[in-house]
Amino acid sequence: MSVAVVVDMRVIFLDLDGVLVPDGQFPYFKSDLVENLKSVVDATSAKIVLSSDWRRQRHLAEQARRTLRAYGLDFIDCTPSLSHDVAQRPTEILQWKNEYSKSTSLSLSVRQKRISAWIAIDDRSLLEEQDGHELQGHFVQTKPKVGLDRSTAHKCIQLLHSQDHAANGLQSRLSKNESFISISTADTDDRHSLSTVENFDLPLAHSVDLSTARTIEGFDEEMFEDEVDTTPLCWLPSFLKKHL
Repeated sequence: MSVAVVVDMRVIFLDLDGVLVPDGQFPYFKSDLVENLKSVVDATSAKIVLSSDWRRQRHLAEQARRTLRAYGLDFIDCTPSLSHDVAQRPTEILQWKNEYSKSTSLSLSVRQKRISAWIAIDDRSLLEEQDGHELQGHFVQTKPKVGLDRSTAHKCIQLLHSQDHAANGLQSRLSKNESFISISTADTDDRHSLSTVENFDLPLAHSVDLSTARTIEGFDEEMFEDEVDTTPLCWLPSFLKKHL
């Protein structure tokens, strides 16, 4: 009898406008805000899923990926793009989670990833949108003109860690009657802090976008061109993705 190995995964559903791109500064990412996001990822090993409206347009999704990669970040997927006529970003987030959980449960792999903790970072009042009540305890709101400052980034780390500990505590109790092993991929040592952000030798300007990225020393444009095929097809309707 094979033993299923369950690997914990933390997820950040990331908005961009009002989070990394302050209100009134579109389409420029603010360096210190991206570095704050990196501190969250470094401290939690969280994966990023793009929930921003940037995912709806191919050139913006590609610009977001290139800018994030300049800081050692990336996103693994995008939430589905439902109608703009209804404020329903929480619904899109929940749909992604449900589809991911279904795909994992149907997987024949002995190594399966379980979402042990997740948060949505957004400047919109998601709790007031359709299905927003489902985000209670998982939502960190930023101020549009400020974005993901250090104190808000610290809240993100605390929230992910608290969910992770709660999930692992429950899993520990369940594992007495189940034939699987739970493995955490993140170091949740309390020594992690925003001051431990890895320093990159990138002479980045205060704001970076695709047009200025080519001026960064060491920016390998050919490398990004080679990797463009790995970009999630965020700008395609979900029913089209299934046929690709």
